[in-house]
Amino acid sequence: MTKPLPLTNEQKELVITALRKHATKTMAAKAVGCSVMLISEHMRRFPKFARRVMEAVEFGKHSVGDAALTVV
Repeated sequence: MTKPLPLTNEQKELVITALRKHATKTMAAKAVGCSVMLISEHMRRFPKFARRVMEAVEFGKHSVGDAALTVV
């Protein structure tokens, strides 16, 4: 099996930005052009990145919820 390429610092920041907006790793992976598995692998290998991802997901959940309330 081919080893996946690491995420660059720029890609990691794009992941965090996408999570803050959409709250899902699937949407973040699409925004960066990588797989959810790659993001998860980086979370396992880099605890600081994992913390930032979890914080961004929580922020994104609130953002998505707030956006939904403005539509209703």
